[in-house]
Amino acid sequence: MGDDRPGGPEAGERGVAVDPVTALGTTLSRLDGRVATLADRAGQGPLLVVVAERDCPTSRAALALLATSGARLCVISQGRPEAAGVLRDACGLAERDLLVEPAPHPVSDALAAQTVPTFVLVEGLELTAWQDGWDAPAMPGLVSRAGGRLEAPASPALSQGASRPSRLGRPEDELVRLEAEDAALGHPHG
Repeated sequence: MGDDRPGGPEAGERGVAVDPVTALGTTLSRLDGRVATLADRAGQGPLLVVVAERDCPTSRAALALLATSGARLCVISQGRPEAAGVLRDACGLAERDLLVEPAPHPVSDALAAQTVPTFVLVEGLELTAWQDGWDAPAMPGLVSRAGGRLEAPASPALSQGASRPSRLGRPEDELVRLEAEDAALGHPHG
């Protein structure tokens, strides 16, 4: 399932390509209102980028495990800031490790993230490894290259390796519903 070359055979089979310039250079917001790019974060050492979504059980289970791994992480949360806040709180993520990516999801598209979670290793300013969905045998190597250590997953969501379509691959009516749900997260009484 894993592919050490972004845009390699696995990505090409689905007719998608990885665009490192857009992926690394697109400015996204953090929850504290600051902005950052993947290049900003990657300049500090190898970085494991995870494209995730708040309503994906596999994304949440993977992020909870990765948050304790010691790996240098950058989570691209598809959706509104409210959805990113849910991921942060549910998974124990550091706020600095989370970027908010609203529609039309240019970074997810540039990383060929057709499913969530998608994992991309950034070393220097190169995308050196790409993993579509959770692959238990491949993940310890990716985490190690990002400076962490992965313990065996205890979550059934990870042992099954399930993934779901990212917001890039969902029908318009479902995207409208997800956007409304994200917005409602910030207004629990309204």
